[in-house]
Amino acid sequence: MGRPRGLLVGAVLAATTASWAFAAMGAVAALGVHLLGLDRYAAIGPATAALVAMATGGTVSPSGDLSVFGLQAAGAQGAIGVVPLGVSFVGAVVFGTLFVRPLRRLPVLDLPVLLSRLAGALVGFLLLLWVVAWSGNGTVAINLDSVTGGGSGSSGGSGPLGSLGGLGGLIGGVVGGSTKPTVGFTVDLLPTLGLGLLWALAVLALALIASRRVPLPHGWTVLRRDVRPAVSAVVTVVCGAVLAGAVSGLVVGLTGNGGAKTVGGVLLGTPNGVFLALPLGMAVPLNGKASGPLAQFLPAPVNQLLKGGGGQSITLSRLAGMDGRVWLLPVAVALMLLAAGVLAAVRTPRPAAPRGALREAAEAGLRLGVVLAVTVPVLLGLAEVSVNADVSVFGFSAIGAGLSISGNLAAGAGLGLLEGAVLGFLGALLVRRFADAQRRPATPAEPAAPAGPAGPAAAPPLAHPYDALPGRPQPPQRPGPSGNPYAAPPGPPVNPYSGGPAQQPPPPPTPPGH
Repeated sequence: MGRPRGLLVGAVLAATTASWAFAAMGAVAALGVHLLGLDRYAAIGPATAALVAMATGGTVSPSGDLSVFGLQAAGAQGAIGVVPLGVSFVGAVVFGTLFVRPLRRLPVLDLPVLLSRLAGALVGFLLLLWVVAWSGNGTVAINLDSVTGGGSGSSGGSGPLGSLGGLGGLIGGVVGGSTKPTVGFTVDLLPTLGLGLLWALAVLALALIASRRVPLPHGWTVLRRDVRPAVSAVVTVVCGAVLAGAVSGLVVGLTGNGGAKTVGGVLLGTPNGVFLALPLGMAVPLNGKASGPLAQFLPAPVNQLLKGGGGQSITLSRLAGMDGRVWLLPVAVALMLLAAGVLAAVRTPRPAAPRGALREAAEAGLRLGVVLAVTVPVLLGLAEVSVNADVSVFGFSAIGAGLSISGNLAAGAGLGLLEGAVLGFLGALLVRRFADAQRRPATPAEPAAPAGPAGPAAAPPLAHPYDALPGRPQPPQRPGPSGNPYAAPPGPPVNPYSGGPAQQPPPPPTPPGH
């Protein structure tokens, strides 16, 4: 009865980790919605729930009073394909860290223990995701007065359609300034639960593989020796890149060069930009298309390249032609991959049988290349942007607007394998070189003692290593026949463990008069 009860307790504790993950995702999503000002058009509760559902792979379908724009609701179904990876990243870090943390105290991870905890975490995650999907239904009210600028048809305005200019005035003239249409958004329950289950499985599996202090079940030796070091190194480097991007964005927003909207965009979308910048720095080509006001949300010089509205190939050379600072991106990415190679080599246990340095480095490079061949297409798939809607549901209201950015998955896998192998090889060679340098003797050989008349004089060994310290009282020495205080006295050996005559007690003294 003890073991089943322990498995049940572990499953319940694992289920509670999902609640902390949803709390973290909800806090980031709500703060981002507020800072971006989206709560002026939709209730913050349903908008936050919808963003959390989208962050775990869910889908949101817009609907409602679209006929005022000359469109039908079916024309905007399935139009939003942007995942707020800032919310996803925070949830994945909290969920994975809290799941593996109790496992570090186990000397050995049994498979039943792992499966019970995994089942508990997944059940708790799905229950909370169902609550989030159920509550992520709401409407967005569009104020056409802010669009038309009071009926003048001027461009600008603070509303969600404020950047449409003359098109906004045309809409106001058709439907009337007092009309306030609404656009609804609904979280699709079954697809959200299915994709959310896959998201949770992927997060927990990645956390288990990348956590070097967590034991693995018996028989998973290859995973622990060959896969875990490279995966943990790549995860460390990617998380460091996301953290650096978030810090730099927050500094820009807090110093007044962007304000609250910049901070909100950093919270929700920093991983989106990082996950596209890393493959681009590895020379993976991207394909982009932007039309309408949605192009203003792209960073420079990408927005300049795509502002024409037609499909364009986004490459380093084309971007560098507009801004020479783009060449710093491949340099930074190369240094990051080299750091991943060094970390992977340091974390890989040395083989028991001695091998050559080149062979060890080649094996390390191959392992890192295989991991990057999988990682780069995953990053491209997660950061893919697809918005082709006549009316968006979170403040980006636009007619005839579209935005799409995607990467070449095959090129990402090939370049990830090649560059990972090369930089992993170099990183392993660096580690091997410094390790060999550490093992070399650091002190030169002792000089030979000068030879005396009777040959070289050897210093006697000390009975204790601290006997020669200054100020320590030395025991009296009995001089030998030659005057040398270290010479042994004549007679049999005095070692009490030698078993010779020295073991016999000395004869008693002769009394006087005898």
